[in-house]
Amino acid sequence: MDKLKIGELKPLPCPVCKGEFIINQKYGGYDHPAIDCTLMSFTLESEDDIIAWNNRPIEDRLTAELAEAKAEIARLQGKIQGMLEGIEVTK
Repeated sequence: MDKLKIGELKPLPCPVCKGEFIINQKYGGYDHPAIDCTLMSFTLESEDDIIAWNNRPIEDRLTAELAEAKAEIARLQGKIQGMLEGIEVTK
């Protein structure tokens, strides 16, 4: 396994505690990104480790669905605004 060169990839925050990785943990004589939280502790040693850590298909799918929903809301708001502009209000 290749040793991680700091700065090539940035690990995502911990999905449990939202803590950021810090790159000053000593492990086997090398600096590695590491995180400690109340439920788990991780040290990433290679690019493959970071790629695996960052792989969050459910989160990615939900983020994409949210973006689509926001776009649809904006589209419908524009359509409603256009309809309201054509309505004359009388008292």
